[in-house]
Amino acid sequence: MEYFQKSASEVLKVLNTSLEGLSEEEAKIRILTYGKNVLEKKKRKRPFEIFFS
Repeated sequence: MEYFQKSASEVLKVLNTSLEGLSEEEAKIRILTYGKNVLEKKKRKRPFEIFFS
């Protein structure tokens, strides 16, 4: 869907949200469906590890 071509009310309806944000129930459903919105921490390589790899 090309959201920029839709009105704000149409986009809100499609995304099942409102101007106030997600309802608590919808937020719980999305967490169960998609998981929490957290970034995974990756182990950083040290310069000598990069050099020798």
